[in-house]
Amino acid sequence: MSEEKRPLEEIKDVMVIEDETDVSETLEMYLNNMDCFRNIIHSYDGTTAINKLANQTFSLILIDLNIPRRSGLDVLKYIADHEGNEIKDVIMVSGAFEKKSITKAMQYGAKHFLVKPFDEESFREKVIKTLGIDANDLNVTT
Repeated sequence: MSEEKRPLEEIKDVMVIEDETDVSETLEMYLNNMDCFRNIIHSYDGTTAINKLANQTFSLILIDLNIPRRSGLDVLKYIADHEGNEIKDVIMVSGAFEKKSITKAMQYGAKHFLVKPFDEESFREKVIKTLGIDANDLNVTT
């Protein structure tokens, strides 16, 4: 029994919550190369991210664990505790995941983790899995 794939038409906006400009720009390039997102919204700290999440729903949310003003775990907890955005659409991103952080993220419902550094192919595979879309539907550019 195969799992039904999510139609690309449902995929709209993505939020990148990352304080390192070079990583944020790389993520944006990878997302643009997938050619399935309408808007890519950036947030460079947890407080701004939470304010944006309170006002908009995203198809995908990439959260760096270590960001200023509010941690990635604080942002994840906000998503878990409020309607609108869904934990299933979150990928936690970090250069180093400590067991304590992974455990806490999983308690909030996170299921997808990506360890820096990563290449475009592994990033794309993680996004496809998280969104539940068919890779054959993408018009990938590199």
